[in-house]
Amino acid sequence: METFAPEALFHLAALVRVEDERAQAGEVIRSNIELGCQLIEWGAPNGLKYVVNTGSFWEERGEEGLYDPVDLYAASKRAFGDLLAYLAPAHGLRAITLRPFGTFGPEDGRANLFSLLDRAAISGEEVSLTAGEQVFELVYASDAAEGYLKALETLERAEAPGVLPPVELGTGEALTLREFVALYERVRGVSLKIKWGARPYREREVMGRSANVEKTFLSIGWRPAYGVERGLREIFGQAK
Repeated sequence: METFAPEALFHLAALVRVEDERAQAGEVIRSNIELGCQLIEWGAPNGLKYVVNTGSFWEERGEEGLYDPVDLYAASKRAFGDLLAYLAPAHGLRAITLRPFGTFGPEDGRANLFSLLDRAAISGEEVSLTAGEQVFELVYASDAAEGYLKALETLERAEAPGVLPPVELGTGEALTLREFVALYERVRGVSLKIKWGARPYREREVMGRSANVEKTFLSIGWRPAYGVERGLREIFGQAK
């Protein structure tokens, strides 16, 4: 940090432990809380002015604004976001937290729902899923990147140090898992072998969350360019 001396920090580093997170609580806390504090403590004396932090939509399981974290990961992301309320003004920084919903886009090497469906589309293997009633949101990768740039531009215009209210990045198109799989099949032109209800819902499953993209537009001037269908068509080379 002393050599690089950045003016802006896009903080996306995180550690997620979906399984057996209690056994690795120390790692989660060090990665999601301590690291962010250290980056600011190192950066502030070396020219850091702006912090665009990454929270999690899992911080709220249901109603927007009602803090109810899904797991330790979400709680740790919220904890660092709360620490920014002290760290930013104490160090003369301008900061904001973005909460992106599930990102998707081409060349995504992560093990997730997309990779599961992609593998099944190629192999014809059966896919075991939950009953598929959970409602979720996505955000296309390039839209998410644009959101971070818009957030920085907003901080650069801020008159005084401090923290702006957190905002969400999503398509604004909440879908059930069943609706998403049907859309995936239609866009890709495949019929998947889905075994609905073969897997239980996760403990504290998020059953209904949608992004408040209008609030985000009013705050940082960002709106998604891609809906879910357009994003899928882009991935599968069908962009129009």
